[in-house]
Amino acid sequence: MRKLVFVFVALVFVGCAYRANDLNFEVYKPHYKQDEVSHIEKILYIKSIIDIRENPYAMGTFEEKGRYYLVESKTDLRYWYYKSLRNAFEQKNYEITSKFSKYILGLKVYVYKARADFVEDFDAKNNMKGNLRLKVVYERFGKKVVKDVAIDHVGFYEMIPGKADYEQFLGRMLRASVDEIVKKVPEF
Repeated sequence: MRKLVFVFVALVFVGCAYRANDLNFEVYKPHYKQDEVSHIEKILYIKSIIDIRENPYAMGTFEEKGRYYLVESKTDLRYWYYKSLRNAFEQKNYEITSKFSKYILGLKVYVYKARADFVEDFDAKNNMKGNLRLKVVYERFGKKVVKDVAIDHVGFYEMIPGKADYEQFLGRMLRASVDEIVKKVPEF
């Protein structure tokens, strides 16, 4: 009987540990209103997306009964941002090019933080907190403009969130960051 209880408890903990792993984020395909025709040619070169987080697949933690578990993603955010930014800028009538010159808008994105942490406190107003921090470098005509993108999001869950909850929660922050990058394009 004792062994049976041990096996049951072990299965419960193993099941909980993998509840929110292997997150997968669909590439963002925004739908923006069309801009007026600009006097500057709308050509974009995405120079690089650099994920400088210590563990690029760690997307947060969840706490259950005093134990913390890592939430991981199988989505490479460098690829996700590249494809999502490409989609977003194409929606804004930008032509995407593979060659950079001083007349073309260059874009470099640094991912500093992208995570959501759940604390098992069902009396709290918000038991899930997410933070996303990016540094975006826009370049044109030999000038560089650096902008920070900070997205904070909170939520409440009555149960320990699962994979779909984390994907929805973090996905909302990721999509909002793409919209911010597009919105913050400076006038050169």
